[in-house]
Amino acid sequence: MGIKPEPIYLKEGDVMDVWIEGLGQQTQTVGKDK
Repeated sequence: MGIKPEPIYLKEGDVMDVWIEGLGQQTQTVGKDK
């Protein structure tokens, strides 16, 4: 079967940066769920 890597979960304060050609860049910071 193979070894599955452990999932990496986002934590409060983590920053996600996404860039899509033709659309631009978006930055999101993870916060607490209300």
